[in-house]
Amino acid sequence: MIDLSEIFGPGGILSRTLPAFEWRPQQLEIAQAVDAAFRAGSNLIVEGPCGSGKSFAYLVPAIFHAVKREQRVVVATANIALQEQLVERDLPVLARALDLPFHFTLVKGRSNYVCLQRFYENGREGLLDLEEEKGTRKANAQIERIEAWIEETTTGDRSELPFTPDSGIWRRYAVTGEECPGKSCHLFGECFAVRALEAARSAHIVVCNVHLLLANVAAGGNILPPFDLLVCDEAHKLADVARSFFGARITKRAFLRLAPVLRALQRNRLRETLHKAAERYFSTLRDLYRSGGYRGRLTEPPPCSGIQLFRIVGDIEGLLKEEIAVAEEKTPPDPLFLTLLKRSLQQARSLRLRLDLLATMEDEGYAYFIEMQGEHPALCAKSVAPAEHLKRELFDPLKSVVLTSATLTTAGSFEYIERETGLEGAETRVVESPFDFGQQALLCIPRGIPEPNDPTFVSTVVPLIREIVEMMQGRALVLFTSYRNMNEVARHLADLPFPVYKQGDLPRSQLLERFRAEVSSVLLGTESFWSGVDCPGETLSCLIIDRLPFPRPDDPVVDLICSRDAAWFTNFSLPRAVIAFKQGVGRLIRARADRGVVVVLDRRLSTKGYGRTFLESLPPMPVVTDPAAIAPFLAAGTAKEPPPLPPSACATSPPPDATVPGKPQGNRTGSPRRRRPRR
Repeated sequence: MIDLSEIFGPGGILSRTLPAFEWRPQQLEIAQAVDAAFRAGSNLIVEGPCGSGKSFAYLVPAIFHAVKREQRVVVATANIALQEQLVERDLPVLARALDLPFHFTLVKGRSNYVCLQRFYENGREGLLDLEEEKGTRKANAQIERIEAWIEETTTGDRSELPFTPDSGIWRRYAVTGEECPGKSCHLFGECFAVRALEAARSAHIVVCNVHLLLANVAAGGNILPPFDLLVCDEAHKLADVARSFFGARITKRAFLRLAPVLRALQRNRLRETLHKAAERYFSTLRDLYRSGGYRGRLTEPPPCSGIQLFRIVGDIEGLLKEEIAVAEEKTPPDPLFLTLLKRSLQQARSLRLRLDLLATMEDEGYAYFIEMQGEHPALCAKSVAPAEHLKRELFDPLKSVVLTSATLTTAGSFEYIERETGLEGAETRVVESPFDFGQQALLCIPRGIPEPNDPTFVSTVVPLIREIVEMMQGRALVLFTSYRNMNEVARHLADLPFPVYKQGDLPRSQLLERFRAEVSSVLLGTESFWSGVDCPGETLSCLIIDRLPFPRPDDPVVDLICSRDAAWFTNFSLPRAVIAFKQGVGRLIRARADRGVVVVLDRRLSTKGYGRTFLESLPPMPVVTDPAAIAPFLAAGTAKEPPPLPPSACATSPPPDATVPGKPQGNRTGSPRRRRPRR
């Protein structure tokens, strides 16, 4: 039995060994709930807001159960930043603090590791001829650097590279799980991905991303080592990742990846037939996308028949089987060529299965649509309701599952996340924020702004945003739901006397780095900046949201759900928007010393009945309707009592003018250098 209060409590192990550790009752509450779920073999959904110490709270009981009860734990997250935090900071710190030796590892998907087979294919003349990203000075420089690294690396992990290679270049040296021939590859014993996965078999705690967790399910558990307990952090993203993973996607380039093996087999006529059929099929898709008849979701199969492509891929599959049989009897054997044949057979099988699903559109469990990347169309499908997949294939075989995030509830209810993930019947718990939003934050919902769909909305909010950021002297993050509004506001802020950064100007990490470093700056962003932005301190003192983040009605999944569920707004769109809104607001207060203002320019927050659901999902904080209240609130600094607000600014009544958000929320219970073979 673990006495977690001796670890997390005042004077406990962590406070004695970690100088910066702060006693937080919320952290102990989460840890005790996780420990109880692991002991009982039950499931838990817990919402732990920013600052509650979630990662330590689930890692400590996970470590004890993995070591003492020999139950391996997988911790899955939705983004790389959190994985790196767990593996590079949190777990090493706990390894030093706890008197309990344990092993942990980060497991990545195969495409993160160099494939030696592909490396050798690239060096064998005539065996591989990719048309992707080759011939330019930049591409050639990247190829030279990658190949020099491959001959030295002992891990094959792409993250070791001192630069980020273009995706087309990296594909020359990597394979996906679908393409890998597995144990039949002649280099299986030297495979970097296999070595990394084997190392994970000795780990007590395995960290991975959600996509790899689902890939393990699809592969029958052959990727990750066997495990008993699962913690999924950032669980509000789980269903969306599952929708894409259990879906399908094909592109012209995917078919043309079969061309090198046909060229090596001197089947030039078949290669040309494949190229023409793929070009014809995807050109028709591109024309359909640009036509006035396409509305974001396919309701019937595309006008271009996939039968010809299906037959051609089937012919290639049959040819490869014959060639494999011949190659296996050849003396002396050519293992490099044989593995190329086997990998290409894997590709052909996968393509045929995906094409059968996408071109016929017979399975009603998917939303079908066309996606454009520049001039290149992709035919796609997403699973509409992944909950049954997750429950049957992921959750049910495990002893205990814990889903956690800072944003899982809508007005205190877990109903939406339970329905989306399929983890119904789990114990649920909401942990209070460790921050005093009543003193640290102010919510401003300005009056006199038209609704977001009004033609005058942008022209009305532009001068107001400018006025606020000028008053703040920067120190603002402005979140948008569309690029159009973001670009229009950026155009009107360009002449301000302090830096204004906009999503797309630089890579996301560089934008955040500059925003943190330059206190008097403004950062404008869309969807990807509503989460994962951590800027404690004065840099982010004002958060401006242009409109409530309802899902786009032309999103294919949203459109299909709306067509099938008469209560789609209450069951899907509203809770989804509330969780996204909570994520956005959560960017503001990141530490006990933070003080800031949220300005929401969407009048529906106070004029529509559903606005109360948004407000009740936020921590309690004062609400004003006049931006003139912002300056005196911030000027109060760390004063215990907020300053008196102008009479016109005070929120003294419920909507439509303003509402104090939040309501009481109770708990619901190393290799040597390697050289290519000589040509």
